[in-house]
Amino acid sequence: MPIDVRALSGFTIASDGLSVTLHVVDVGGSPLALTLRVDELGMLAMTLPNLINAAIGRQYSDSSCRFTYPLDSWMIEQAVDPSLVILTLRTTDGFGVSFSMPRGKAEEMSESIATGIRKQPAMVTH
Repeated sequence: MPIDVRALSGFTIASDGLSVTLHVVDVGGSPLALTLRVDELGMLAMTLPNLINAAIGRQYSDSSCRFTYPLDSWMIEQAVDPSLVILTLRTTDGFGVSFSMPRGKAEEMSESIATGIRKQPAMVTH
């Protein structure tokens, strides 16, 4: 059964931290709740950027269109694994995402930003 959401009204985190409940209001004004385990929530978070970009590409008939977020701050930290660093990007409204990356990738990124040259990724076939 489709649910047409009008607003995201909040969320709650389970006391054990294993799940999150999203509270929404449908177009008829009825409150609804959707509970997801953290693993499912992570899969949803990984899927949403592609869904948003696909929708915008279709809306503007241009697959190169991207939904972008204004970057306010960034931080690089040492991960527990000494071969990795953690890159966290944040917007002014508090949205943030963290990536773990090998030091070599961080160095490539730094060089690319400094020179303005985008290194093409190696092609991977399956």
